[in-house]
Amino acid sequence: MWIPVGKVYTDEEKTESKAKTINLSRYTFAADRTETPYGAETITINYKNEYGDGYPDMAVNYNELAKSNLGNAVALDIEQFKTKTETNHGYYIGRYEARTVESTERTEASKDNGAKVTMRKDGFVYNHVTQIESAKLSQSMYNDSNFKSDLINSYAWDIAIVFLQTFDNRNNKTKPYSRQNSSNNSFANKGTNNLTQTTSQDKICNLWDMASNIYEWTTETCAHTDYYTYRGGCYDNTPVYTALRFTNYVTVDSYGIHSFRVLLYLV
Repeated sequence: MWIPVGKVYTDEEKTESKAKTINLSRYTFAADRTETPYGAETITINYKNEYGDGYPDMAVNYNELAKSNLGNAVALDIEQFKTKTETNHGYYIGRYEARTVESTERTEASKDNGAKVTMRKDGFVYNHVTQIESAKLSQSMYNDSNFKSDLINSYAWDIAIVFLQTFDNRNNKTKPYSRQNSSNNSFANKGTNNLTQTTSQDKICNLWDMASNIYEWTTETCAHTDYYTYRGGCYDNTPVYTALRFTNYVTVDSYGIHSFRVLLYLV
């Protein structure tokens, strides 16, 4: 799915007064939909104050780094992604969480079977994968001199939310998409969450599951002991939502609730 950067028109007539500029940045999103850009600056989240009892009382810093000494995989070339995205006025992200057509069910015992990553709707969700494995699989998905594939970074995740909120075509929406939580209470191993457009709150502009199903690893670095960053909502954790930055798993964790989304950009 193409995510535009720069001027976008919100109506078919391309009325200038209705146009919106989507800036290349990292963002936080308030409950009232307010989008706050941070660029390359550190984003600090206070978990106790923002998310309530049950979360650790700590201020956690998030950065999109070119290099990390904390053991996590970073973007293939974050500066190239930013430059090329602005030059080309956008980038692509997978419509679905990473999938495989070679395994009917990924388990802890079979997670290293080397299944090929796909974006097919009818594939099986590529879970039981670590953050480092997610980056390697994403970066090797394509081999073409015209574009590069990578694990989704924090710029790409946040800009996608800005775009989707601008063109929010969901029916019966009760909250901004950045704060949407899972509308399912069970894991959809194959395909989408099978909800219709009239009932689903996590299908927007034909993009699926940023707010639900399972957590998605990113390349953003979390500067808190050995925890690393994943995003989005999950079927078994109602308080989490699309824009959430979460940090209570380490890079070597590879549970059934971990997957990823592939990024593609022109070079």
